[in-house]
Amino acid sequence: MTISSEQTHRAGQKLRSSARDKMRILVLANQKGGVGKTTTAINLGTALAAIGENVLILDLDPQGNASTGLGIDHRDRHLSTYHVLNGDAALAQVVRQTAVPRLYVAPSTLDLLGIELEIAPDSDRAFKLRQAVEAFAEDIAARGPVHFTYVLIDCPPSLNLLTINAMAAADSILVPLQCEFFALEGLSQLLKTVDQVRKSLNPALDIHGIVLTMFDPRIILLRRWCLMCALLWAIRSMTPSFREMCGCLKRPRMENRSYSMI
Repeated sequence: MTISSEQTHRAGQKLRSSARDKMRILVLANQKGGVGKTTTAINLGTALAAIGENVLILDLDPQGNASTGLGIDHRDRHLSTYHVLNGDAALAQVVRQTAVPRLYVAPSTLDLLGIELEIAPDSDRAFKLRQAVEAFAEDIAARGPVHFTYVLIDCPPSLNLLTINAMAAADSILVPLQCEFFALEGLSQLLKTVDQVRKSLNPALDIHGIVLTMFDPRIILLRRWCLMCALLWAIRSMTPSFREMCGCLKRPRMENRSYSMI
């Protein structure tokens, strides 16, 4: 996706409100499906709530699995993140409390599939979510009984306008990465998109880290793969060739694809 920096750079330079600064916004993004983004969002949100944090999960995936996983029935989603992005509702109107204490969710519906066409003509199309979150932060700071410390955004498995909106609104990105070689296929493209968003939309955006998912410690090859990922990530900030090194792991040689079991 091509991002026009000419019309978005001014908005990207706007100072955040003090209320917004009190919230830590993390995006869980990876254009590869089935890597555990939603599961990571739910588990991380539950863990943070368990230690006393007030957590909001923003479901930006049209499939709505995070909403379902948190107990929000499809029939009860009269307002969703779709209405937030198209301006029909404020985020405060959409947020729902879950059965987990201190954990809240803004549910999604299949209507999100058409949101890109609806907001594409708008010059601020990449900042719809940021504007909604900032307004929400000011609202709860003024009169809300709950002051959120964390916002987790569950993105769809693609680098579309929904994911760009999430990155433009976020402080950091958390990348769930499945423990298998082909999961590295899209990592280079994701890093490239993050760099592009940082340059044109959100200069403060950084990558918080990679969460390795679906790890089976019995498989020796996966243990070695995780070690290689850790080493590559450790030296990422010291070399510009991180993407090239990821490319070396994208296509494992056939002789190395034997899965040895302990």
